[in-house]
Amino acid sequence: TATVCIKLVGKNDVIAEDDSYTTNHDTPITESIILNDSDPENDSFIVSKVDADGDGTVDEMVPAGGSLTFVGDKVDGSEPGGVVTLYPNGTMSFDPMDDFDDLGSDETESVTFVYIIEDSKGAVDTATVTITVSGANDVFAEDDSYTTDQDSTITENIVMNDSDPEDDSFTVDKVDPDRDGTFEDVAEDGSVTFVGLKVTESGTGGIVTLYPNGTMSFDPNDEFDYLDDGDTEDVMFVYIIEDSKGAVDTATVTITVSGAN
Repeated sequence: TATVCIKLVGKNDVIAEDDSYTTNHDTPITESIILNDSDPENDSFIVSKVDADGDGTVDEMVPAGGSLTFVGDKVDGSEPGGVVTLYPNGTMSFDPMDDFDDLGSDETESVTFVYIIEDSKGAVDTATVTITVSGANDVFAEDDSYTTDQDSTITENIVMNDSDPEDDSFTVDKVDPDRDGTFEDVAEDGSVTFVGLKVTESGTGGIVTLYPNGTMSFDPNDEFDYLDDGDTEDVMFVYIIEDSKGAVDTATVTITVSGAN
């Protein structure tokens, strides 16, 4: 008989696991990227470094007692992909900003970064975080302001500053002349004409004609002749734009009429 002795030598380990998260293009998220990481010896560990610029080198320190903020790195393309803030305890916040507004409702884009965890005895491991951002069908209407005097009709286009990130076409679909939440249709192949509503004075305030393509004409119609030189009165209405895929948004038009001698 013989005796064989086997000596087992322990190893200091820490294990980082990859992480995957999802959000949509306009919703920030906050997660902990180390919830699935572990240390077999139950040593404490922190996030110590990150590849913040996507160059393959995990060399950016995550300051103890602080945080590191960096621009996300899109998997496809070289454009910015939101903003990531990372803390040593593994807390990560991701804000898509406006960097994914061009995604359609059936499209996604991913942002990735690599991080290192380090335990209290110096063991390290590396993992990758992937954040998948989903698009949505959007259209954006912006408020408009115009000026005229009591005797002058104006013609403007109220959708010149409106936009659709997916480049879908859009039109003025409805209007609320009285600002009471009751909208009426703007005929697709025509126009709608309504009486303006003054903001500070009771009574009507000129005549507005509005077309689906955003063209708007406003005629004071002798209803501001009481204004003295230097006085003003506002007329306001609310409109809705709708894009070709059904997305809608609302904005307000303000027309300031000034008095004249």
